[in-house]
Amino acid sequence: LRYARLAPFGARGEQGKGIATTWAVDLGLLYQSPLEGLALGLNVQNIGPKRTYIDAQEADPLSRNLRVGTAYDILDGKYTKLTAAWDFTKTIVDLSPDRPWKEELKDVVHHLGMEYWYLGPASLALRGGYVLDEVGNIKGPTYGAGVGYRKIQFDFAMEPGGDLQNFNKKFSLSAVF
Repeated sequence: LRYARLAPFGARGEQGKGIATTWAVDLGLLYQSPLEGLALGLNVQNIGPKRTYIDAQEADPLSRNLRVGTAYDILDGKYTKLTAAWDFTKTIVDLSPDRPWKEELKDVVHHLGMEYWYLGPASLALRGGYVLDEVGNIKGPTYGAGVGYRKIQFDFAMEPGGDLQNFNKKFSLSAVF
């Protein structure tokens, strides 16, 4: 379910509010290659109808993305794990048949990084990487950490924020049932 709130009221002379709700699904594939420790992934995000705030004629498409990536487990021991990964993301909601393919490739966002896990009674993850988004003028180092105990995990990450802010901070709390 996707929810967006632009404003608690509509424009003057319009009926309704600046609030939209729609649904979307993500589809993905993960392939474990014959080369031990190497995985390839493909994901399409936000497949669903447009968001309508007030006027259906002016509905906004969801930010549909194609993400392709690979990861390789450099270490995969009982208590330690080290993984290197690279992926790229391309927004596909606004693909134009008139735009040359080389121009479309300029919109690709690249992520490259490594993740180290200590897997003991409690787990600890350290992450570092680099992001390159030429169109958004976002490039630079990324880093993060995670801590887990049994089936609960908390993660934190920092990545460059571009022209609007120095860094984006991301937090997540997950549980396995």
